Amino acid sequence: MIRVGQVTGAFGVQGAVKVLPLTDFDDRFRPGSALIVEGVTRHVEWSREQSNGLVVKLTGLD
Repeated sequence: MIRVGQVTGAFGVQGAVKVLPLTDFDDRFRPGSALIVEGVTRHVEWSREQSNGLVVKLTGLD
């Protein structure tokens, strides 16, 4: 398993999270990508760049 980012907090009220990317490969956060969060596989619904990282919406987090 490779650590590709660190969740730094919640963003909004719809389940999106702020992420500090730890990788140079942007495609790891594209829609449909699978990420493991606390032992559970989640898929990226959408993501966008923010001034200090990314905002990512993962499946199953509402």
